[in-house]
Amino acid sequence: MGHPAHCIATDTCEPLCVKRFVAILATLSLAFAGAASAPAAAPQAQPTTAPVIALKTCSGRYVHAIVGGEHKCLGSGQFCATRYERIYRRYGFVCKPGSDGRLRLHRR
Repeated sequence: MGHPAHCIATDTCEPLCVKRFVAILATLSLAFAGAASAPAAAPQAQPTTAPVIALKTCSGRYVHAIVGGEHKCLGSGQFCATRYERIYRRYGFVCKPGSDGRLRLHRR
């Protein structure tokens, strides 16, 4: 004798279905009560400096950097763009032509 996939609290429901229904109802009530009691217009205190979080980890020969708003692992020989030259210098690289004539990163 299996339990029906959907349970509604009626006289014909089995005790397990009624308990499950009551548990779900209690959980939803607590969730809505918590959301309703939180102040809606309370201003949040903003930190004065942004926390430093390294979302991307780089292996030993690479340097973690944020280039153009994206997390990158910089390493010698990788392609580069002259518009990010200031950022590359911050992380110890320069962008100059490689042996094939294409712009590549080199350690300073």
